[in-house]
Amino acid sequence: MRLTNGFISKEKYMRGRCSKMLGEYYYIDILRERLKNNQDWIRRVHIYKRCKNIYKKVEFEMFKEKPIIYLLNFFYFLPIKILKFFTNIKNEYFYIRVIKEIKIIQKEIEASKKDDPYGVKLIENFLYTDRGHDEKKRK
Repeated sequence: MRLTNGFISKEKYMRGRCSKMLGEYYYIDILRERLKNNQDWIRRVHIYKRCKNIYKKVEFEMFKEKPIIYLLNFFYFLPIKILKFFTNIKNEYFYIRVIKEIKIIQKEIEASKKDDPYGVKLIENFLYTDRGHDEKKRK
């Protein structure tokens, strides 16, 4: 299929293709994929936190060895350390939010299995309920 010079535009082609693909996926499969991605993200955060703890230990050892150089360095980089502090607060907020999201997705998967044990609920129903449309309005 040619995408230029009077034929179907690339946007229309991709929109049609994506809508066909979305119809094939089931709601529970998308929840499982999102759950897996969030769990992977949590694993990476745990690795990052462990490495960060090593960095803190190194800084403490440097302070023991050469306190004057460490203090000069500390005050020189104080503005950056303050920004890092606020960034760490923001990152901790995201970490807690993702953990809560994982719990909610797990509950939603369990509820979907109870409501629809064979996983027949299509994503189209999910999209309409997400936008705030009732099934009565659709009919």
